[in-house]
Amino acid sequence: MPARAETSDCRRVSRSATAPPTVPNPRRPTRQAAGADEVVVMLVAPYTSDLRSVKVVPSTPLICCNHVRMGRHPSRRHVSPDDAPIGRRIRARRRELGLTQANLASPEYTKSFISQLESGLADPSLDSLRFLSRRLETSLSMIAGDPADQRLAAVEGLLQWGREAMRTREANLARRVLETAVEMAAAAGPGGHQADAQLLLAEFETARGDLGRAAQILTQIMEPAARPGTLVAVRSSLAAGDLALRRGAHAAAGSSFREALGRLGKGARHPDLRARALLGLAAAMQKTGDLRQARRRAEAAGRLAAGAQLPELRGRAEVVVGQVALAAGAYDEARRLLRSACAMLDAAPDLRAQADAWIHLGRAALAAGDPREALHAAHTALERASALADEATAARARGVAGRALLRLDDPQAAATQLQAVVAELERSDELEDLVEAATDLAHYHGSRGDRELAERVGGVADRASRRLVGDGQAPATA
Repeated sequence: MPARAETSDCRRVSRSATAPPTVPNPRRPTRQAAGADEVVVMLVAPYTSDLRSVKVVPSTPLICCNHVRMGRHPSRRHVSPDDAPIGRRIRARRRELGLTQANLASPEYTKSFISQLESGLADPSLDSLRFLSRRLETSLSMIAGDPADQRLAAVEGLLQWGREAMRTREANLARRVLETAVEMAAAAGPGGHQADAQLLLAEFETARGDLGRAAQILTQIMEPAARPGTLVAVRSSLAAGDLALRRGAHAAAGSSFREALGRLGKGARHPDLRARALLGLAAAMQKTGDLRQARRRAEAAGRLAAGAQLPELRGRAEVVVGQVALAAGAYDEARRLLRSACAMLDAAPDLRAQADAWIHLGRAALAAGDPREALHAAHTALERASALADEATAARARGVAGRALLRLDDPQAAATQLQAVVAELERSDELEDLVEAATDLAHYHGSRGDRELAERVGGVADRASRRLVGDGQAPATA
């Protein structure tokens, strides 16, 4: 047996042809062939950041070890504290508030994500920055304080301005601001959050009725070259579903909402997005006549919104459940649910959702034989629609008012109003309201003995009803 080598970095090991060398107490030993006569083992010392290059010499039970100083972890070698200013500020503010990473992450994100942000291994999105600014009780610009990161705050400021302009019904200003945000985000490069700005612009165009432009923007977001992240893909699917619902393509809308749910997975994160997807899927199912499944999805969305303290989404869930009850003929239950939804949504800033809830309450009241409540609900919806300058929603509200007036004191004036409403609704995609208004107007003319006019208006109702069935939507019950 050869003499033992004088070195402090030697370990005695047994060597076999079929098993790797056994190294005492390794954390993660790996074995790598380095030639016919030697085996090299890379060993991470348990409590240091050293790598040891270990050579097993043939014909001897001794190994010779050389210390090799290791730098940062390979995935972090490009990151220094100065390369992650956002993460540094997040960490400093978190420690100032006495929060752990898990406390800061809950309930939207994970401890691992916060750790990656603070280490500079992950880039924050605008959604995550907004969440963190609320949890850290500071402003977004305070987190993104370096000149290189100020573009995030600039884009966020434009988006907030655009949202405010949308709420105050300044359509031209909102469009200019959002288009500027898209341009600035695109000029800032991959980290400029162009998709966030594009998504808001697509939602704005959908709400304004420019469905073609909204579809074009969504196509750009989902192009393979854009490589959208998971959250952007989820929000894009939700926007595509809303667009399909507006177009009457209910099967396509259901597919988009299912895709959004599939991307979200089964975790508890992002309850707002999950509730929106469930509500959209419930609305699509209700339009296609699958009332049982529609109610299940809407009630699940309502429970999720209640648990996450999202009153606006909870109110919208009540609207969908009320619509399902109305379609199933449970008129009293529908009125109760829709009254509750109107009360919830009136406390929220979304005027369009308020108008929609009041219109459905009016339809439920008409089905239950209470034209006075229907007229009150229609007038309330008309106020909201006028504030929005939304002619399609205003026509729907006038249709409910006209149908209520037919049952009250001045049917002739109501018939004149309904005739104008039917003409307006024929130019829109509001087929369900068109069927109801035209059917009531045809019945009125028939009761007056004007058969020719009754047949003409009844033909409008029949054509709209066939379009509903062709789109896969169940005809209205009211």
